Amino acid sequence: MRKFTLLLVCFVFMGGLLVAQEALTWRFANPQVVAGTPDVFQFDVQVKASASGTFQRDFQIYFDYNTAAFGSNIVTNGKIAVSELELMDNTSYPSATYTIVNSADNTNSKFAVITEADNELAQSGTSTFFLEVPTEFTGLLRFQIDIADANELAGISFDASLMDGGQYMQSTSNTDPVKYAEAATYDNNLSNASLKGLLFSTLKCFIEGPYNAGTGSIMNTDLLTNGYIPLNQPFNPSLPYYDNASPVWLYSGTETVSSFPANTVDWVLVQLRDASDAASAGSGSIIGSQAGLLLDDGSIVDVDGNPLVIKQAYNSGLFVVIYHRNHLGVISNFNVGINGTGTYEYDFSDAVNKVFGGSNGHKDLGSGIYGLVSADGNANGLIQSTDETAVWKSDLGGSGYMGGDFNMNGLTQSTDETLNWKPNLGGGGQVPSKSADSGYESQIPK
Repeated sequence: MRKFTLLLVCFVFMGGLLVAQEALTWRFANPQVVAGTPDVFQFDVQVKASASGTFQRDFQIYFDYNTAAFGSNIVTNGKIAVSELELMDNTSYPSATYTIVNSADNTNSKFAVITEADNELAQSGTSTFFLEVPTEFTGLLRFQIDIADANELAGISFDASLMDGGQYMQSTSNTDPVKYAEAATYDNNLSNASLKGLLFSTLKCFIEGPYNAGTGSIMNTDLLTNGYIPLNQPFNPSLPYYDNASPVWLYSGTETVSSFPANTVDWVLVQLRDASDAASAGSGSIIGSQAGLLLDDGSIVDVDGNPLVIKQAYNSGLFVVIYHRNHLGVISNFNVGINGTGTYEYDFSDAVNKVFGGSNGHKDLGSGIYGLVSADGNANGLIQSTDETAVWKSDLGGSGYMGGDFNMNGLTQSTDETLNWKPNLGGGGQVPSKSADSGYESQIPK
């Protein structure tokens, strides 16, 4: 049986106005692997109050962790670092100061971090001397733990039974602590978080060309059936690529496979950007890219057929870009977050607003399924006349892995022009519509 060690974080933070039936909600956030010697697993602990007016005095955080992944007695062995986040930052309130006063292994199965408010025994709860716990999740502490075995999972989870007994707010009438009347809520854990990188347990999109609305949200796999998909990732072609010297997805990675999963549609390129919001996620925010495989149900997996793992750290917010070689790329409209067990997930296909730009960024393929727009044959981020003249006409009558095969059936034929390129030219579903020789345009910030 795998051994787990209990990690305790205790701290003292002062607070104020007593609100009847006040409660806290805790969550882990932003788990990621930060490269180093050794690599470290980094994550934040965030908290929010159920209502305004809570001046916090004492916080205690307890969580279990997998000793097979990190080792035991991580303080004694110098394997953990703790740093302060927003709720410990007193820049705007210089009189409301908080300090981490101690960190230690609390017995061989507990770890403790204690913080104290400088005014804890001297002042009653007011905004002058204590910080109010926000009603939106706010960062409290950041943890970095040295990774002993990256093949293990993090196995980190809150211990509610211990935490519920140790949370206190500050009385507003005197210097006494007041215990929270209600048990806290715990939003998630990091039990399945990968120590190899960002694990995308769900990453899903559809692309228009091979989409078959009559099969119940499934894409055709004609390229695989005919043996046309290359074993090496295709995003590093000889240039110019259909007269384009700089395809938007140009990528020099060395991903390769010896064989494909039976339901493979094609290669895609997954790019990560670090920004505060999608509109700010321009090319300067790119932090990493990795080629993966698109399956017929829209799932994107690693080259080994397992969930995609990308070893990349980020600071602000994580936004995912999906490129396909002859479809317009998309970027997530929302910061990609973790699910209840610490893995990342995002589905581009289930709502119009999941892609930045909405209906300008992708299109309704039918039955409420959205997908990437086909017929960007020369990979310049636009559907325009050159996708017909330089790509489709160049490949017309041929078979194989071709940019002009917009429906991806392995043949470049008249239907690629009439059913894919023409409907997406002249604006397609975009608002405002484009000119006669220019159609859909990728909404990925440049």
